[in-house]
Amino acid sequence: FRGPIIFAPAMDEGMYRNEIFRENLNKLKNKGYHIIPPDKGILASGKIGEGRFPAVEEVIKYVGSILSGKPARRDFSGGEDFKGIKVLITAGGTREFLDPVRFIGNASSGKMGYALAEAARERGADVKLITTPVSLPKPNGFEMINVVTASQMQDAVIKNFASTDVLIMAAAVGDFRPKTFAKEKRKRNQGKWDIELVPNPDILAEVAKIKKGEITVGFSIETQNQIKQAKEKLNKKNLDLIVANDITVKKSGFCSDTNKAVLIDKKGKTEKLPLISKRELADIILDRIQNIGRRKWERKK
Repeated sequence: FRGPIIFAPAMDEGMYRNEIFRENLNKLKNKGYHIIPPDKGILASGKIGEGRFPAVEEVIKYVGSILSGKPARRDFSGGEDFKGIKVLITAGGTREFLDPVRFIGNASSGKMGYALAEAARERGADVKLITTPVSLPKPNGFEMINVVTASQMQDAVIKNFASTDVLIMAAAVGDFRPKTFAKEKRKRNQGKWDIELVPNPDILAEVAKIKKGEITVGFSIETQNQIKQAKEKLNKKNLDLIVANDITVKKSGFCSDTNKAVLIDKKGKTEKLPLISKRELADIILDRIQNIGRRKWERKK
């Protein structure tokens, strides 16, 4: 058979770590075969360790990437150009509750943040994903921190930022929250409900105050003057890169699997991208981050 051959080994951790097995697996890899590493979790023996068969979605993604001619960078060696780099990513849309059952939110699906986390993991990064509640399959291979509100996300970002090389703020953080919270569900027969909103914390502005050489990436979504406002946000919040999403284009932005975006770096370079999948966009963003951090990371390694 002359097509690509992919192995997905799964077994007890003792077997997976066996020296002879790993030597043989490395021989296969060195001969050009593709290896999908197993996940960590509960094994057939009842123990918790490495060797669990990956989620079917992970296998499908890997096979698809091989057949498309764009091989995933995840392999038996644990990755490539982001190996040893700590990446903190936020995903999803925050929620601000009015009462125990109602909240103010936005239409973010979390797909962009999850695509970035998966891409960074496959390139060898040590990934932490701060995520709001989303309807996406739970990925494996990195730490997940669950939050709901903007304040909770701010606490998680600040807490983890000091030990991070790269922060990518892909989450859609709500700008406002209700001034008061009703402890009991408000009834329709109570009549008109006037809600006063107050500003939420600006997470990237707070990060800018404590930034000490880390690479920070933000996202911008505007309905007018997109590039101008993205550049203003880039400079105001001391970002290294900003991604301006064009939500005026069909199949771009919230809940879609594709995005049409413009990348703007600290030097003012503007790169307009066509409508592409969020996974393709994720790798382009990581490529630009890698270019920004290459010299610094080489010294670190």
